[in-house]
Amino acid sequence: MARVFVYGDERWEDPGEEFSNEDVRRHLTTYFPELAQAMIQEKTLDDGTVEVTLVKRAGTKGLVTPADVMERLGTLGPVEYEAVALFRRLQSGESPVDLYPEIEAARRELDDAISESRRVIDRCRTLQSCPSRRTPGGF
Repeated sequence: MARVFVYGDERWEDPGEEFSNEDVRRHLTTYFPELAQAMIQEKTLDDGTVEVTLVKRAGTKGLVTPADVMERLGTLGPVEYEAVALFRRLQSGESPVDLYPEIEAARRELDDAISESRRVIDRCRTLQSCPSRRTPGGF
């Protein structure tokens, strides 16, 4: 079954059945950021082609609510950094000298994680207060 993707006046042929409608929508957000939250509507044309229309949803530009943050935090799992595995190897008696390149790579990985965590925390500090029954007041 062939598909055609439509957004506004633009039309794109089916990139292949291995790509879901959601995959195509995500790819198009590179060129049309407003499609990040777009709805996907399908209809079958007379010739059997499925027309997949991407419909931009109205929203508030750039607004992140505490509920958004809480929802995202709920999806995160534990992270096993390479430094933890290296620490175990050092505890078992391996020489730090032999592991120097791996230790440096693990240090860079942790530095990146720290920088990203600080960026997220700074971003959270800019959140507007948003009353909610599930969120403590003043968050």
